[in-house]
Amino acid sequence: MWDCFGFGSMMGWGWLWMLVEGPALLGLIVLVVWAVSRALPRQSPAAKPASDADEILRQRFARGEISAEEFRQAREELRRK
Repeated sequence: MWDCFGFGSMMGWGWLWMLVEGPALLGLIVLVVWAVSRALPRQSPAAKPASDADEILRQRFARGEISAEEFRQAREELRRK
């Protein structure tokens, strides 16, 4: 019956489906990208891992093997290199 008016096989409602399908697909892609980015561990580019020498220096200071002044001098020397 609808074929005589040009609405056969949902042709009249096809534009509505395209308006819903496009944003829904885009939203799904954005959701997947967001979920994957949250799931992966991230390291701040500004965060520089401490070197082994820096860690050894902190441990020696914590154990009392070097004074605060020696610690500051050694730390400044390490940062210059």
